[in-house]
Amino acid sequence: MAKSTAKSQQFEDLYPAIAEWIDTTGWIELGQDDMSRSMARVLDEGGLVWEGKSSYPSINALFEDVERAVKKELGNDDDGEYDGEDEDEIEVSKPQKKSASSKAASAKKTASTKKSASMPDPNALIPVDSSMIQAVRYNAKTKELDVLYNSGKVWCYSGVDKEEYEGLMKSSSKGSYMRSNIIGAYSEVPIKLGRR
Repeated sequence: MAKSTAKSQQFEDLYPAIAEWIDTTGWIELGQDDMSRSMARVLDEGGLVWEGKSSYPSINALFEDVERAVKKELGNDDDGEYDGEDEDEIEVSKPQKKSASSKAASAKKTASTKKSASMPDPNALIPVDSSMIQAVRYNAKTKELDVLYNSGKVWCYSGVDKEEYEGLMKSSSKGSYMRSNIIGAYSEVPIKLGRR
């Protein structure tokens, strides 16, 4: 039997972002369990960063989806997701990118809403564009920051100054800001939505 002379590709060559993530930042879980129906989860010391679909047509499709998510989290975003069909995928709503005309219409609507509304709803979650977070809300009186993660879990961080909240909202990478400045730095507890 003749041995193959072709060099097999290493995992690091096929999925460099995953290899970098595991080597420098966090870990990846594969398979479903009692806590999650997703087939893949990307985590770091702050918890869940991203989770995938409940099924994939192949293990390669799963790893390609994880690779894209990790690239985005590491700042090497190719801005794509696996396009395969999956009837049972986990839906995570994110703010949609708007065209220039729709941004103008939205800005006009926001301006008229600001004129008519005397106070913003303190209980409203503010959607954010992030691969880790769906939305946040901040209570300046209690200094509590509630964060709705893409996993569907909500965590309340206590003692967060307004400047820290504003820093999060201005940050181009909300997930990185959370990991660097908030997760582990403030008292945190899981909560259910509608608590305030």
